[in-house]
Amino acid sequence: MFEVTSLGEGLWRIRDGVDNPMVDCYLAVGRDRALLIDAGISGGDLVGEIARLTDKPVTLVILHNHDDHNAAAGQFDDVWMSHRAVSTPELRGRAQDLVGGHVFDLGGVCLQAIAMPGHTACSFVLLDRENLRLFTSDSVGAGCIWMQLPESLDEQTLIDSLDGLEAAIGDLPPLTYYVGHSHQPRKPLDREYLADLRECACQVRDGMAKHRRVILASETPVELRPYTRIAQFGRMEAYVFDVE
Repeated sequence: MFEVTSLGEGLWRIRDGVDNPMVDCYLAVGRDRALLIDAGISGGDLVGEIARLTDKPVTLVILHNHDDHNAAAGQFDDVWMSHRAVSTPELRGRAQDLVGGHVFDLGGVCLQAIAMPGHTACSFVLLDRENLRLFTSDSVGAGCIWMQLPESLDEQTLIDSLDGLEAAIGDLPPLTYYVGHSHQPRKPLDREYLADLRECACQVRDGMAKHRRVILASETPVELRPYTRIAQFGRMEAYVFDVE
């Protein structure tokens, strides 16, 4: 069910749904604690998988509340997510409220939450300044970003979020980006990708984006409505939006 890859000392990628769709969780381990970033799509024994990697107490943070990133959330006792995003009954009243600026101190490893509304109203990224790591879930996509969902916000909100992220990382050397669907991008994400995402969002906002209509198949999710279009700019390969 899970495909586990070591990404360096104290960091693992846990790929869930190895057939399709594939979703990535990440486990960061410090001196005192471990932090699991997102909870996968299958609902399989994720807590058991993590027990094979560390015996430290584990905190789970959900960076946005979509079903392909929260399926195993009920297996964990220490859960953080935006209270505005809590819709899963077993999490209501139990999860601690994630807000921008919160720092998860794992002992020698600190990860700061940065609010990134756009893909959803309650999307976040986590920045590890010391190790130059940025965990993005779906906030900036992975070569593709879905902005056509009913819970997605407008382009200007995403642009403002990208400006805030740029300000937060502006003085740092190049980062490594850890995304929610790492099998998608053809090239590793970097600052150029973020710049192309911002420009694409600006073009969509201004009605200037070159786009194509999505060809709908019978099994296409309901989220891909007849008004759905795909724009592209540079390394932003598929900016999915709704012209309505």
